[in-house]
Parts: sequence; structure tokens; C-alpha cells
Amino acid sequence: MYRGGFTLILALLPLLTAVAAGDIQPPHLRHRRLARSMRPSFEVRSGAQAVRSNRAHAEAHRIIKRQTLKRQQCRAKTISTASEAEAAVASSTSRGTAEAAHTTSTKPVTPASTSSASPKPTSTRIPSPSPSKSEPKSTASASDDAAVNINVSGLLSVPSSSCGPCPSTSDEPNGAQWWIDCGIDDSGWNPPFVTLDQIVTKTLSADGVFAACADYIDKFNSVGEKNGLPGILLASFAMQESTCNPNAKGANGEAGLMQIAPDNCEQGQDCWNIDYNIQRGAEIFNQYLRANGGSVFESVGQYNGWRSGMTVGDAEAAYAQGDCYAQNNLDYIYQNANGWWQGNDGSKIGSYRNLARCN
Repeated sequence: MYRGGFTLILALLPLLTAVAAGDIQPPHLRHRRLARSMRPSFEVRSGAQAVRSNRAHAEAHRIIKRQTLKRQQCRAKTISTASEAEAAVASSTSRGTAEAAHTTSTKPVTPASTSSASPKPTSTRIPSPSPSKSEPKSTASASDDAAVNINVSGLLSVPSSSCGPCPSTSDEPNGAQWWIDCGIDDSGWNPPFVTLDQIVTKTLSADGVFAACADYIDKFNSVGEKNGLPGILLASFAMQESTCNPNAKGANGEAGLMQIAPDNCEQGQDCWNIDYNIQRGAEIFNQYLRANGGSVFESVGQYNGWRSGMTVGDAEAAYAQGDCYAQNNLDYIYQNANGWWQGNDGSKIGSYRNLARCN
């Protein structure tokens, strides 16, 4: 009996030892026993957290932290010039577009074609030298074979930096005379800037005041259309210059309807030929128009010898020298704009009447 009991005690002794140590763990928790046996024997201070023994977790934490720090160190590239900035934006946009196209569709994207057709040509615009006056000027002017839109109704309505806005009325659709002749009474003529498509005109016909031009109405209209000018403008020159007499000869040899000066008559041409005379008059006016940047009033005045900066004294200088008809007609532009262009007798209007004393 004692022998059997002793054998039983020896068999239970390891179990009793384990119980005494408080370390009863099944075999599947053997890794915990191993980890506990490898744990460093140091004390943890009060309030501190023990060092984790999970190396894999710690290593992963370090890697994540390192990568996070790297991303935080990234800085946007500074673009030094505007051209580089545009290139960068274009490159980024094209990459984004390409990636989006690749993501949404596997089909190749065909760029939309751009039409190469040019817009239909309009009236020819010829630049002219910048004028010396402070008032801005357009470079628009009439030219050969150019159609021009003409204001055939209403009132002229344009601003002028020198003399204020146009004071047009039904009796003066292209503005008052003091406005058209701006500055001529004092500092010098500074004409308001008005273009062909802004002036108010009537349609030319053989009735009324243009009865003297009845045989040439078609010529004025056809030449005007060819040169981008209203026919009534050319007929008005003829009435002012020669009362539409093709045989009229000026004191200095000016010829025909349009009173073409000898030095303006091209070599080999007959300035008395009616067709050439009208055509040459239109060409000369268009030359003035281009030189003046499209300013109609300035060009009409120049056809009668006016110039920018001219004063009343300048215009009447020839009278003091005994040559009354050599004066510049101070009513010339006003008589055209608000007389002849409106189908009225321009010779009866105007405030200066400086040529009346020549009779």
C-alpha cells in the first residue's frame, strides 16, 4: 500500500509544482510561456507603459511613420515664369484628360476638327498715320470696290472730345455749324470725327436741287458704288464746285464737274472727260479720307482747301489780298452736310457767307 501511494505521489508531484507556481497553461499557449521567459527583467515606473514586445507591430509602425513624414516633406515646385506656368497647367490638364478618357472608354478619342474657312470679307479698311490731335480716330475709310453702309434716316449721334456731342436736329441732321466748324473762330479748326457710315444722307435723284445733274445721276451713283461712296456726296461736290457744269473752268485751270486741278489730272488722261472727271474726283476724296483716318468732315473740307487748325482769318486771307474767289468757303462743309446731302439747296444756308461779298 505504501509503495503504491508513493508511486502516485511521484506522478502528481509535477502537477502540484505547477499549481503552486500559478502557471497552469495548456499546450496551445506554449508561445506565451516562451515570450514570458524572454521578457526583460526591468521595472516599469509608476504611470509608465511597458514596452511592447510585438516587434512586427513596432516595425510596421515605424515604417508607416517614416512614409508619413516623407509625404509631409513634399513641396510644390515653384514655377519661375509665366510660360512655364502655362506649360505646366497645359501638361496637367492634358494628363488629366487623357486619364479620364482612358478610364471612361477604351476607344481612341478623335479631336474635333476646326473649320479653316475665313469670314466673308467686308469693307476694306486701310490704316493711316496716327493723327496729331488728341481726339481718337478710326482707321476705317472707303476704298475702291468697297460697299459702305450709309445712314439714310435719323440723326447723326456721335460724341466729340473737342466740342461735345453732336447737336443734331431735323433741320441739321448732321449737326450744327458751330460743331462741324469746331474751333475755327479761335484756336483753329478741330473737326469732330465722323465716319461715312455715320453721316445722314438722302438718296440721289434727278428731281429738285439736282436737276442740273440729271444727265449724270447714273454716273454719280455707279462711280460712288465703285468707290464706296454715296452718289449724293459726289453730286454735292459737283454742285458746290461747278453747279454741275461739265464745261466749268476754275481760275487756276480746274476742270469740269468736279473741278479737278491740273496737278491732280493724271498724265495721259483727259480731265474734261465726264466719266474720268467724276472717277478722279472720287479717287481724290478717298485719298483724303484715308489720309485723315476716315474723318468725313475733315476730308470734305480738304476738298475745298481746308486744313486742320485753319482759322477764319486764314480762310479769308485771299480777300485781303484782292482775290475774293480764292477764299476758302467757310460754309462749305455745313452746306454739304445739311444742305446738298439732304436734297436741299446748300448755297442758301450757312452763317459766314464770306463768298457772298465777291458778287
